[in-house]
Amino acid sequence: MFFEAKMESFPKRVKVKDAKCKKIPKPIPVKRVPSQTEVPECQLEDSAPRPSTIPQLPCLDFYNSPAEQILEQIQSYIVSFGYNYTVTPFYRLKKSGTTSHVFEVFHLLSTYGLPIQCVEAVFIGAVLTAGWQGSIRIPLSFKSKFMHPPSTSSAPSTPTSQIYRHIVLAVYQNGKWGALGISRRNDLMDKRFEYNSLWDLIEEFYQCYGRNYHRLLSVYCGLPLPHNFLQDDKIVWKSIKFRMFRSDVRGNDIVDGGSREEELIMSRERNLRKMEDFLRPYLFS
Repeated sequence: MFFEAKMESFPKRVKVKDAKCKKIPKPIPVKRVPSQTEVPECQLEDSAPRPSTIPQLPCLDFYNSPAEQILEQIQSYIVSFGYNYTVTPFYRLKKSGTTSHVFEVFHLLSTYGLPIQCVEAVFIGAVLTAGWQGSIRIPLSFKSKFMHPPSTSSAPSTPTSQIYRHIVLAVYQNGKWGALGISRRNDLMDKRFEYNSLWDLIEEFYQCYGRNYHRLLSVYCGLPLPHNFLQDDKIVWKSIKFRMFRSDVRGNDIVDGGSREEELIMSRERNLRKMEDFLRPYLFS
């Protein structure tokens, strides 16, 4: 009895309903992801592409390096991206874009390093040659038509009426003309400083198109690109057109009583006068 009375005299346990015990959350374990250089070779399948590195920007010295070396450095940087063989490019390009758009695309190109096509190569060349004293950069656009090789003329292949377009960046320095660009064909992209006039450079591309079974129909020359890409200036990609041959609406050559070689000579004399009038404000000012 005495023990039971003592037990009843003790205060009962008080339950606090309002107070809540806050549990400290356990830290979430973070799984470390190895970088591309740390991925073991055994984790990569034979068909999987190996880790690629982003092309490094060239160190250009416009004051001390020769012009030919600078052109080779820029061209090597363009080729290091690789050619994009898909139908659509990996970057959004605007034909009506200004210099700021060209610089933005160049920033994406140098950041991601994905394969490029001829338009992106012209963007890279335009930005890297900006500020090169005494240089003139003119975009050259080509329009060509595929011609069947003589040995496989009867074989079914690409229709002759299909039109192809291409663009490179013509660069003038120290009285010589060269070119920067990228293409499926090695002879349709870059050219060394070996041409005395812009028309000589165009004729070199004309010969290269012929060796690749293409007939060069026309060439478009744009206005010289500005050197200051900090300003939002408009770019004129096509300012003057040069017809290599007179053609009808379907692209068929029109030859009046002579051969194609004679027609090419006549068009060359006609285009040379147009070229002199076009370049006079820039080369002789």
